[in-house]
Amino acid sequence: MKSFFTVLLLIGVVILSATTIDIYDAKQVAKNWQFERSGMTANIYEILTEKNQNKTLYYIFNLENNGYIIVSADDAVVPILGYNFEHNFTTENHPPQFDAMLENFKQQIIYVQENNLLADSKITKDWQRLNVASNEFIQMRNLRDVSPLLATNWDQDSSWNADCPADGSGPGGHVYAGCVAVATVQVMKYWEHPQTGTGSHSYVCSPYGTLSANFGATTYDWSSMSNTSPTNATRELLYHCGVAVEMEYSGGGSGAWVGYYSPSALTALENYFGYHSEANFKLKSSYSDSQWEGLVRTELDNGRPLVYRGYGDGGHAFNLDGYQGTNYFHFNWGWSGSYNGHYYLTNLNPGGMSFTDDQGGLFNVRPDNIATPGISVTPSSFNQNLEPNETANQTMSITNNGDSGSNLTYSISVAETRELERASVNVNINFDNYASETSWDIKLNGSVVQSGSGYSNGDDQFNQAYTFDSGNYTFSIYDSYGDGICCGFGDGSYTVTVDGTAVASGGEFESEETTAFTIGEPMTWLSVNPTSGNCGYNQTDNITLSFDATGLSNGTYTANLAISNNAGAIVNRPVTLTVDIAGTITVIQPNGGESYLLGSSHNINWNSENVTGNVRIYLYKEGSYYRSITSNTANNGDFLWTIPENYDVYSSYKIKVTSISNSSVYDFSDNYFELFEDSIIYGDVDGNGNVQAMDASLTLQYVVDMIAFTEEQLIIADVDGNGSVQAYDASLILMYAVGIIDEFPVE
Repeated sequence: MKSFFTVLLLIGVVILSATTIDIYDAKQVAKNWQFERSGMTANIYEILTEKNQNKTLYYIFNLENNGYIIVSADDAVVPILGYNFEHNFTTENHPPQFDAMLENFKQQIIYVQENNLLADSKITKDWQRLNVASNEFIQMRNLRDVSPLLATNWDQDSSWNADCPADGSGPGGHVYAGCVAVATVQVMKYWEHPQTGTGSHSYVCSPYGTLSANFGATTYDWSSMSNTSPTNATRELLYHCGVAVEMEYSGGGSGAWVGYYSPSALTALENYFGYHSEANFKLKSSYSDSQWEGLVRTELDNGRPLVYRGYGDGGHAFNLDGYQGTNYFHFNWGWSGSYNGHYYLTNLNPGGMSFTDDQGGLFNVRPDNIATPGISVTPSSFNQNLEPNETANQTMSITNNGDSGSNLTYSISVAETRELERASVNVNINFDNYASETSWDIKLNGSVVQSGSGYSNGDDQFNQAYTFDSGNYTFSIYDSYGDGICCGFGDGSYTVTVDGTAVASGGEFESEETTAFTIGEPMTWLSVNPTSGNCGYNQTDNITLSFDATGLSNGTYTANLAISNNAGAIVNRPVTLTVDIAGTITVIQPNGGESYLLGSSHNINWNSENVTGNVRIYLYKEGSYYRSITSNTANNGDFLWTIPENYDVYSSYKIKVTSISNSSVYDFSDNYFELFEDSIIYGDVDGNGNVQAMDASLTLQYVVDMIAFTEEQLIIADVDGNGSVQAYDASLILMYAVGIIDEFPVE
């Protein structure tokens, strides 16, 4: 089962002061993140907080129907610390590695708060993007990923440890098998190698005496090793690995080296289990963040999961087997799948203080007798803009960058946007006598969107309806004991329906059963040619991507190319098609020559064609951005603008109207207009500071249509205050100029 818990903690280093995020802003950030990552918005039913001396460090928002999102309470760290859409956050049964990570986050945020650190520009932009109203939220697109490579969710306690030394203080009366052993054998199970080991080994482990294993006399039965339940073959493999690494066993926890010293997981793989001598251990502290991320991505692109280590208060080993985006990597904790997920891999420490120098992993782990192919896919994403009914092609390159003599076999599948449709999906499970063994999930394109677990023995039935949008889904049901739900201990069954039509049913299976179903009709705007092929060593195949916007409406369409291969990896490449008739906007008013009084109201008018959605309106001064008039208004061609009284006067201004959905569609006023303040001299039409006979003459000329006035002159000349300029105004101005009157009615 895949769990998506993504950790993104990157600390800023500018010494200023940060801002505390209140629970309302944090909740909005969580809602936007959930929508971006799952396409759904479940209600939040519980809020937990982590505090230090009554100061909140982060919030945990538990979601209805399983899932949680952890949001920082300090804007000096990345907004989202982690998330999971498979199960709710609890305070029990955490992998020790997971708890060490949470403690690491806690200490980092405390350090940030105590030292008044401020986020860098990237973190600030993340907060600005996420902390907005839902209708203003802009999602990230084109996230590159390699799906988790490991199918196993193994463990080190009872009864996985049954072949390890007996110890009454340990789980099930035996010592823990050890996290190094679990992480190592999960990689071995991935390769299903070797069939038979090499040599033997013995060592003294106090107080358990001499421990031995004969690898060369053992055939490892990979086919009988379940992905989720312990078997005799799995227990034997775990013990043999423990002997090979000279595990320091105990009932409270067992430990060994991953690769820095000998013996270790590295030497065990090479000396006893037939793995390539080019396998090596690297420390993260020897590389920059970007270099380290690149090394790890290369391993995963080539289908090689890592045995990884990280240290908190003590050593912890686990597996790194996939990634999302460029730096969110998937960890399998070796704890029966609990809290498996995606984590931010690189530097998590504030300022110059290091929290991650001891991270490291085994690279290039692969069987010795296999010329392993590698895969490089370029580019990392595809974007195409078309008008309706247009077509276009792009090229994707696939290169075998693996071992000399290797052959890369690949196939490409396309998961496209489907015609928008919404359906009711009902999950009905009639449990057997052991409901606690049953769990299930629904995945959209490989990502969990709904799941269920934690049932109690004695529960009779689970029946729940959910609403999903169009897409390619799978329903999987799991039984931890491995005997299904129908036939051994009770008469159980399950049925899944879409709008009343059954798409999956059964009950007689072993550990798990998966059925695919779809909602909506596919929209075939993207095709690839060829869809499969072979690449020899250093050979490159070019794949043609054909885009066809025939019959599509304006909008954005997304797809994913999944390139599966015999290197063991599934490399995903996102594709985006934007269909848009070239829209136009034309500013009508103000369009040059106008004079507007501060505090007055005026209509901004524009025309538009083929522009969907609302518009923004900006004010530019002397050719540069000055103010936002409105960030979102209806595209109806009219907006009433009340001019703030603190704007600069007697400058050259233009209006810019731009489409929100397509910022490349906009228009400016053709010419400049000006703003003026209410400190005018009424009657001073020519603006020389005095009211004279010439002002009366100019006013009369305007009345008889000999000249034109600016809006400011119209206000100045309207000395009787009736809203228009007439011959009577010219007469009053002349009377004032010769001293017959000493004030105007308007004053």
